[in-house]
Amino acid sequence: MKRVQGTQGVALMECINADMNKWSVRWDVQEEPAEEGRETAGVNYMEETFLFKPDLGDVQSVMSIWCGSEEPEGCFVLDGKTISLDREGILMLRDQASEALEAGETSLPLITDNGVIEVAPREALYIAGRMQSYYSSYQLHINAQLEAIEKAGDIDTLTAIDFRSGYPQPDQMTLDEVRTAISNRKPSLQEQAVNFARMTINTVELADADALAVKDLHPSWESFIGKEMKKGTRSVYDGKLFRTRQDISVVLENQPPSIDTAALYEEINETNAGTQDDPIPYNNNMELFAGKYYSQNGVVYRCTRDTGQAVYHDLSALVGIYVEVAG
Repeated sequence: MKRVQGTQGVALMECINADMNKWSVRWDVQEEPAEEGRETAGVNYMEETFLFKPDLGDVQSVMSIWCGSEEPEGCFVLDGKTISLDREGILMLRDQASEALEAGETSLPLITDNGVIEVAPREALYIAGRMQSYYSSYQLHINAQLEAIEKAGDIDTLTAIDFRSGYPQPDQMTLDEVRTAISNRKPSLQEQAVNFARMTINTVELADADALAVKDLHPSWESFIGKEMKKGTRSVYDGKLFRTRQDISVVLENQPPSIDTAALYEEINETNAGTQDDPIPYNNNMELFAGKYYSQNGVVYRCTRDTGQAVYHDLSALVGIYVEVAG
């Protein structure tokens, strides 16, 4: 199967070698610009050669493979510059924009066909949504083409299918129009519910397992920068769920949850039984309890006495102090 050049009026199915019973089937015929000195334009088309006279099913199979191999993409034209991404690229842009928005960043780079431009995270999130919509329409069009191939009643109908028209047109907007659309957009019921949950979830007492199950409904740690955090407040930082150990009068940007701030924050982890067969994974920011088993770097340890507070040394350094290697 390949795309070749030919002349107007080419037969869409013909025997090209009677002695060898060799046949060619052609489809997706496209006109080419007329060359200087030629009155008529040439054409190019897809062609598959068979060493037998193909039936309808043979041609349908080949054309379905060709049509199904087309990769959809998302497209958006911003201030005359085209942004094109595949599905993974769109999802990555959406995630980057969401993270930048939560982190309070002011700009995000977008690669276009005419260089890199900077937009606000909320604008990038809007563009990603429009590109996802275009991608979905693109995929629906390919599905419609595959359906037309499947439903064709004969080879003539099959090879005459128009594969050029019907594609969706990408949105074309100026940055000012994007900003206006964002300001006029009303949050969906789902978005309203999520926003409400993030505002109120810390008023509800949740077991660790239950809190982890709804981790994405918790506010980001970055949203508290410059504000007060009460003891027991849960927040998400770097994809992990944390709880404050004490009241924090002002959250400082340079003091995020980490080993260095173990006195302020503890990570909420998956619940394990704490037995030798089901030890608790140790994360260098955890309070240890006597009789419980913990694991780190493939080694299982038994806690011999309560630490009373979070500890952050490797368990191997706490042997003889708080833990012993399990036998």
